[in-house]
Amino acid sequence: MFWIIATGCVLLAVLMPIYWKRHPEIKATPKGLLIFKLAAWGLAAIMIVCALLFEQK
Repeated sequence: MFWIIATGCVLLAVLMPIYWKRHPEIKATPKGLLIFKLAAWGLAAIMIVCALLFEQK
C-alpha cells in the first residue's frame, strides 16, 4: 500500500508542474510550485521509507 501512495506522489510531483505550465489560466507562483514539489517528493520519500520498514517481505 505504501508503494502505491509513493507512486502517486511521484506522479503528482512530476506531472502537475507540466500541466500547470501548459495551462496559464491556473495561477501558480514559483514559490507555490516549489512548495508543492517539496511536499509531494517529501511525502513520496516518507512512503518509500515506510514501505521498506513495514511492508511484508
